[in-house]
Amino acid sequence: MWFIKKQHPKESPGQERLASLIAGRIIRWQRAAADRLNGRARRYEKAAQLRWFWLFCLLASAAIICSVLLTSRKSTLPHIRSSVLPVHIGQSSDGVPKKTLIPTDSLTHKNRTHGNDH
Repeated sequence: MWFIKKQHPKESPGQERLASLIAGRIIRWQRAAADRLNGRARRYEKAAQLRWFWLFCLLASAAIICSVLLTSRKSTLPHIRSSVLPVHIGQSSDGVPKKTLIPTDSLTHKNRTHGNDH
């Protein structure tokens, strides 16, 4: 169980003080923003708050639906050159090898294609 008893490096008091200052500022900003938003929300009655909530939900869902409809029309993938695509081990990156002519045999004076030996 050596991994449970891991030694943590000791932090200097300067690092602790700096971390607490940063955390304190972040918490103060969060509280100030929450107080401002709560103050604005208290201006409205519960019925008005509910109307604003449903308006926000309606606008957010309309934005999502429009985004899906607009991007679904362009669902084609771009064409990529075959030399860029990954290949299997042992195969060339240009695809299936083409049949090549072997030079004529000096005894038979016939052209043979690669792979056809009859």
